[in-house]
Amino acid sequence: ADVLKKLIEAHDSTQSHVTWRIEIGGDSLDFYLPEQRFLLRDNKMTIDTLVDNALSTPVSGQKRLNRHSVGTPHAVPMSMPLDMLLWRIGLRIALNPNMPWLRDDVVLRLKRWPDFGRLGVKKGHLALASLMTKDCWRADGLLEASGQKKAEMQSFLTACGLCGLLEIENAASTTVVQPVPRRAGVSGLFRSLRNALRMGG
Repeated sequence: ADVLKKLIEAHDSTQSHVTWRIEIGGDSLDFYLPEQRFLLRDNKMTIDTLVDNALSTPVSGQKRLNRHSVGTPHAVPMSMPLDMLLWRIGLRIALNPNMPWLRDDVVLRLKRWPDFGRLGVKKGHLALASLMTKDCWRADGLLEASGQKKAEMQSFLTACGLCGLLEIENAASTTVVQPVPRRAGVSGLFRSLRNALRMGG
């Protein structure tokens, strides 16, 4: 994820069409910029297999390729949007308190609803997304309002953060929603949807 972030932000990547081949533990993928699509070089490899290797093995090499020699991303049937890879990495990566979306002095909001049909969805994601598309939240308030486990919430925030789905602002300059006290017998998902829609007392 760090390597991809640096390549995305590089000046050359924003000025021209670039393809990078990235080697990870004997596996490789082609990464197309600025289209932000990727291609697994081994047809038998899955995204989850690549993530397994990426989380246990550092990037061993990266090479800039001639676009004409590898083809354009949309001309390659098996190329996929990069956020599919970043989402899976985000759900499984080791958490670091210095990640901007995990700091105590920021508030968070979703820029848009995640494409769960394409990215995949886990229990609790819908509750978190329904709250975060409506209001700005500190992490501790979001945890209380959603009723999710802390680790699940943090992995969701990390996946959203890596995919560029989060608005991150200084907590001191933003109005923050206060969590609604939980009621016994109300499911976490129903409670979150009710709060987001301002239903019930």
